[in-house]
Amino acid sequence: GRVTYTQCLDNDGFLQADLTVTQLAGDKFFVVATDTAHRHVETLLKRQITHSGAAAVVTDVTGGVAQMNVQGPRSRELMQLASPGQWANEEFGFRDVKTVDIAYAKVQVARITYVGELGYELYVPVEHVTNVYDHLVD
Repeated sequence: GRVTYTQCLDNDGFLQADLTVTQLAGDKFFVVATDTAHRHVETLLKRQITHSGAAAVVTDVTGGVAQMNVQGPRSRELMQLASPGQWANEEFGFRDVKTVDIAYAKVQVARITYVGELGYELYVPVEHVTNVYDHLVD
């Protein structure tokens, strides 16, 4: 998949939320908003779906998924140790998203950063977050 950083605006062009949208499949998307705006974004999405008559469903997975970040010049090295595989630019470019195994968990990884360095966002099922964290810091 691919991740895009974008803003959600109202009809007057006023900012409602910063968010990322990842296309996981042809008709399946993963939207991430800040912790302070996620309920607002959920309401906006549901309202727009109802208004437009679109055949879509919004599901809040906040309680089931933890976000972790691995950022900095050695982040690729750490990810390679945590989950041996294809981490080079050619195989996993900026804004790419893939699922990898880390500490017996299926982890959705987005190569995206906002700090000016190489970085990754990891989306971990909450029941595995402690094991994944421990695996990363060991």
